[in-house]
Amino acid sequence: MVKETKTTTWSWILKTIRFAFCAALSFFLLASQPRKLKLGNPTQVYVCNLPRSCDTHHLLHLFTPHGTVLSTEVCRNAETGESKGSAYVTMGSYNAAKNALAALDGSDVGGREMLVKFSVETLNSPPMRRRTIYYEGPHKVYVGNLW
Repeated sequence: MVKETKTTTWSWILKTIRFAFCAALSFFLLASQPRKLKLGNPTQVYVCNLPRSCDTHHLLHLFTPHGTVLSTEVCRNAETGESKGSAYVTMGSYNAAKNALAALDGSDVGGREMLVKFSVETLNSPPMRRRTIYYEGPHKVYVGNLW
């Protein structure tokens, strides 16, 4: 009876080691491969490192001199409603987006160095957990007298 326990224990240990080795090897192989990126909407730029006080009107004021702005979306915390310091701005054309990126990337906004990049999607990334993100858009709708 003691032999069976030792055998099953060693078998379990070997299986655990083999599993850990395979997991580490697959992680290493996945991490060493470059991620493939796909350009999202070619007229959309991602803006980050914004001050928390920055809203859609401020973004419109910043981006309008570089072309037509179709929409601005400020990323906000779902629970507190506070700005996360990032936003998406959709320009009217690719050239307008490129001009805005060239002019505004690295510029000072409220004492912070604003970063502007083209919006991209990763193709090889694992699916992320879905969560609700509220965006502040330029259009507001009031609905009243519901009861």
